[in-house]
Amino acid sequence: RFELIYGTMVEKPVPTQEHGIITARFSFYMIAYLDENPLGNFSVETAHTVVGDKYNKRIPDASYVSKEAGVTTRGPVPKTPDIAIEILSPDQSPLELREKAQYYLNNDTLIVWIVFPQTQQIEVRTADDVTTLNADDTLTAEDVLPGFSVKVANLFKRV
Repeated sequence: RFELIYGTMVEKPVPTQEHGIITARFSFYMIAYLDENPLGNFSVETAHTVVGDKYNKRIPDASYVSKEAGVTTRGPVPKTPDIAIEILSPDQSPLELREKAQYYLNNDTLIVWIVFPQTQQIEVRTADDVTTLNADDTLTAEDVLPGFSVKVANLFKRV
C-alpha cells in the first residue's frame, strides 16, 4: 500500500498485530456509536484526496466521514476525513504523523487522533488546539460526534 505525499509515492508500514488490535478497538467503539447515531461512516485504511490536488492521496489508519459525503464505491474519498486516526508504527516517527495531521487539518479535517501505543496516549489535534490524553482520560469528539466517549485505556486493552 502506498500513499501519495506531495507527489512522492510513500509505502505505508505493514501494520503490526498491536496496531491491528488498536484499530479493531477503535472500530468497535466507533461502529457501536454510529449504529445508534447514524451520522456517517467509519472505515479503516481508506484513501482520501482533496479535489484538485493531484499530489496527495492519503490513507489514514482509520477515519470517520459524515453521511453528507456519501459512500465512495470507486477511487479515493474526494475529501479528507472529518476525523482521521493515525496509529504510530515502529517504523514511523511522531513527526511524520504530526505532519500528516497538519495536512489533514489544513484541508478541512476537524479532528486528528494520533495514537501512541508505547505510552498508551492519544494526541488530539484540531485546528486550534493540541491535547494529550492518558489512559485515565476519556476520548470525545463532541463537536463532530455528540455523546461519543470512550476511556482511553479501553482502546489499549489486550495490547
